[in-house]
Amino acid sequence: MGSAMQLYAGFALLVIAILAIIVIAAIVSNLIGSVRLHFGGTRARDDFSAPARPSRSATPASPAPPPAAPSDHPPNSR
Repeated sequence: MGSAMQLYAGFALLVIAILAIIVIAAIVSNLIGSVRLHFGGTRARDDFSAPARPSRSATPASPAPPPAAPSDHPPNSR
């Protein structure tokens, strides 16, 4: 009985340690991000720039015809 409790306690400590590592990593990541934002260091990480504007404007498409009224549909033949 005592060895089973030690096994459960060891497993619980392992889970707590993994969760603590994840939480600490998230906190450190947020701190690094806020320091970069505060000191303007985000220029080096801008992988996605704004898309280039098209060379000419697109012509507007013709307006779609209005949907037919329900009374305009032919009756279903069975």
